[in-house]
Amino acid sequence: MSRQISVQRGVRAVAVAFATVLALLLAVSFPGLAKAADDPTITVTSQEGDHTYGAYQVFKGDLADVDGKKVLSNIEWGTGVKSTELLAAVAGANLLDGVTAGSSAADVAKALEKADSDTALAFAKLVSKNLSDTKADFTKSGDAAPFTYKTGKVAPGYYVVVDMDTNAAALTTPILQVVGPVEVASKSSVPTSDKKVQETTGIDASKVNDGETAYDVTANYEIGADVPFLLTGTVSKNLADYKTYKYAFVDELSKGFDFNADSVEVYVGATKVDAGKYTVTSEKIADAGDYQDGTRIRIDFANLKDVPGVTADSTITVRYTAKLNEKSEAGKPQPNKVHVEYSKSASDDEGEPTGKTPDKEVFVFTYKVDSEKVDADKPETKLEGAEFRLVNADKTKAATISNGKITGWAELNAGTTITVPNGGQFSVEGLDADVQYYLEETKAPTGYNLPSGDAKYTSIKLTAKVEAKEGQKPAVTELKLGEKADASPADGSFSTLQIKNSKGSTLPETGGIGTTIFTIVGVAAMVAAAGGFVLRNRKKA
Repeated sequence: MSRQISVQRGVRAVAVAFATVLALLLAVSFPGLAKAADDPTITVTSQEGDHTYGAYQVFKGDLADVDGKKVLSNIEWGTGVKSTELLAAVAGANLLDGVTAGSSAADVAKALEKADSDTALAFAKLVSKNLSDTKADFTKSGDAAPFTYKTGKVAPGYYVVVDMDTNAAALTTPILQVVGPVEVASKSSVPTSDKKVQETTGIDASKVNDGETAYDVTANYEIGADVPFLLTGTVSKNLADYKTYKYAFVDELSKGFDFNADSVEVYVGATKVDAGKYTVTSEKIADAGDYQDGTRIRIDFANLKDVPGVTADSTITVRYTAKLNEKSEAGKPQPNKVHVEYSKSASDDEGEPTGKTPDKEVFVFTYKVDSEKVDADKPETKLEGAEFRLVNADKTKAATISNGKITGWAELNAGTTITVPNGGQFSVEGLDADVQYYLEETKAPTGYNLPSGDAKYTSIKLTAKVEAKEGQKPAVTELKLGEKADASPADGSFSTLQIKNSKGSTLPETGGIGTTIFTIVGVAAMVAAAGGFVLRNRKKA
């Protein structure tokens, strides 16, 4: 039977789709159903294994075999509905001709014979709001799709099957005549959601945040950079049955990010949505765990059906950026996740209740280089007092640094000076991978020469490999500076970059070898002078 009625219990749980208005009447025959000898049961097959179904009897009657066909006659209200409340609601809405608060179930069934599909849909919505506590439960079997859900023996009648789990799926449940074993495929339609982060290193500037290029579940960034994110969501296939279809992306950023609220753009397919069709709000996350003190973002559509171009086949996308801040840590995956909340039940004109898609999570990494200043001839001798600045690839900008972490970039002479402390060791955190940086030495340690030309620039260009094992967060499995690999890459820190300095020239000292040299040179000069004097006298003689 193709008429589909939405239903609700406690949590309203059904979306409705009537293909035709079918007969729910005093004595309707349905060819092709099971033989009388078979016990009435209901079996639902579904591609999803997260349902909790219940079957509610709407009408019951006497089962008879007429001309070889199973027939229900003497229709009465079933045990699955609150008949008084349902009848009052139908009468109060003037939904069915001739039906009043005093009409019988048979009267209602007969009136439904003449109803069009819109009226039948409206009736189904009223049914969904007036269910009793009496239902038949289902038992699931199967470890992979398609899953099977089956009741035990049920009394003959007309039933609606309801998914009780608000987080499982949007629901489209048929009304079934059950006079023997009945099998039906689930008409549920599950919106999907996803999140990706863009890796901008190496791509053309015109493709940054374009919604298409180089998006994945992990990316590498330096602190202070704007990181582009892409959210995608689909809608319920029975969208046309809804009067109000609430829809919201609920996105969470860890504390390592600052949300750029003015960067949000929403698209239906390739068409940008007017900002007046949705709202963007954000709040601090108080929950414990990876997202504590992070930001929860909501992009809400009060009724997605009001957005031009939206159909049951639409994909909704959101693009936005967030700045990687100083709370992020080298090697530690900075998590971000999204889910979609959506109207589950077309039976409620206000779009309630809402379901929730599973969370989809992505991760961003940043890196650190540990350096040490040493004597060129004796690397075990650590040097203090040298000064550096971190500059970009073309050496036109210098990094601003606070507490060892990059905070941004400035004109060359406005960057932060790094002074090497006692012990000779210092670090720079918040570096991207596959990006060229240089440490420019601007002052040498006391007693050492300051390199000039290219020699004053020490190259920093990290390469990283990030991998994720099933069921685990991704981790850094390889970290290199040039050709040298770090021995313990998981912490995202390369150790250790040695920067060498040579000592300056030593001036002569009294009593030292310098004096000796000058003495020898002086004596030699005197001997030479005396020899010359003797030679001249001999010639005169």
